Amino acid sequence: MARYQQLQGSAPQLDSSGGWGRDPFRQPVDVVVRRRPVPEPQPKPLPELRLNAVMVNPDNAVAVINGEEVVLNGQVEGFAVTEISPERVLLSDGQRTVELRL
Repeated sequence: MARYQQLQGSAPQLDSSGGWGRDPFRQPVDVVVRRRPVPEPQPKPLPELRLNAVMVNPDNAVAVINGEEVVLNGQVEGFAVTEISPERVLLSDGQRTVELRL
């Protein structure tokens, strides 16, 4: 009768599914995460802007927009006044430039 000797250490254990764990020959699965495209912010609608009057002299320039007096670098309806000339006024909100004419 053959004698068997018990080996020291632990024998491989089956996992709960009946297998030996991860299959060493199976390629890992790549996980692909798709992100929803971020919608581009829409610019705010242009406010009602009406140039009522312009006064330009060598020392100063003043425009009246929507009944409000504004000077160069002043603000009106979220726009900065970037230019005042006898023919037009330019306004900018950093993204758009608006030209107002008499």
